[in-house]
Amino acid sequence: MHNIVIDIDYRERASGIIDTLQSREGVVVNTVFLESGDYKINNDWLVERKTLIDLAASIIDGRLFRQLSQFCFPYRKVLLIEGTAGMLCSSGIRRESIQGALVTVSLYFGIPVLRSMNPDETAALLLMMGRQWSKFRGVMNSAGMGSRPVPSKNPVRQTLNMLQCLPGVGSLKARALLQKFGSIEAVLLSTVEELAQTRGIGRKTAQGIKQMVVHSHV
Repeated sequence: MHNIVIDIDYRERASGIIDTLQSREGVVVNTVFLESGDYKINNDWLVERKTLIDLAASIIDGRLFRQLSQFCFPYRKVLLIEGTAGMLCSSGIRRESIQGALVTVSLYFGIPVLRSMNPDETAALLLMMGRQWSKFRGVMNSAGMGSRPVPSKNPVRQTLNMLQCLPGVGSLKARALLQKFGSIEAVLLSTVEELAQTRGIGRKTAQGIKQMVVHSHV
């Protein structure tokens, strides 16, 4: 079995996860500077790790969606949330806000969300990702199939289809949003005022969009 190679951003040293991973057999750990994400597994998966307290803070200040939109191509992305519900008691954020943010991350950014209770479980999940993905790639390669996704032949159409999933947005409004903002990420990070200035998007629709992406819940 090949070693699992995990590149870890140096800012994660205090988490204790590096020490846990280094104690496991068959794992090569490199402490590096990562432009985005906290962990890179086998040069395939890029993992952003957040404790529940970090997650709450990043939702309140709008940092979460900005960070995820900056994830580097061609890596696959994962958001890993660490901690228990009790950590949120002093955060000042509602459960609905957390759920709304995770729906946005999963459905609109297409980024899977994993949960762990503590750093040890986070380390175990990272190892599991590396091992299972190595097996999957082996099966795909033996079958003569590539393991990387095939880019959409019409990314504009794909983006328009996703924009039409927003509340109150049809085909014409989706085109207007794409023309004004240029990407789904920019739409999700915009303010109600900016959205309302888009052709065909009134304030009610703008508020509905922002409500969906959590900002108005906080």
